[in-house]
Amino acid sequence: MASHGKFVEKPEDYGALFQWGRKGDGHEQRTCLLHSGTVSSGFDSNGQILSGQPAYGKFINASSSPFDWRSPKIDNLWDSGTESSPVKTANDPCPTGWRVPTKDELKSLIDSGSECKPDFNGESGRLFGSGANNIFLPAAGARSGYDG
Repeated sequence: MASHGKFVEKPEDYGALFQWGRKGDGHEQRTCLLHSGTVSSGFDSNGQILSGQPAYGKFINASSSPFDWRSPKIDNLWDSGTESSPVKTANDPCPTGWRVPTKDELKSLIDSGSECKPDFNGESGRLFGSGANNIFLPAAGARSGYDG
């Protein structure tokens, strides 16, 4: 996704890198500034950093385990439901009609088998599944929670 709520046109347009549970505020952009340390206050009613706070719009790198951007850590900011009945929250960065997958859904994807594709239509990444039931995910990058 190029920015939250919008898909990119081509796989080579990698898109944004969200921190788990954060709504798009600029931190997801590959060129955003860094904020060192976790955030423990200054949250809105959805658990997001308030505009005007020093960490707002910045990628937060924590120097110790669990390397989460929040203290205390909250795991249900994108999904307030259960594994069997997920409920998308207002923080979920996906476009309307889509949601971040659950842990079980991601595990199912991994369990379906995958193959490294260094050149799949000109892109590198992994092809998950088999036959007509597959999905290609480009190797788009990541940001470390430790050093950004």
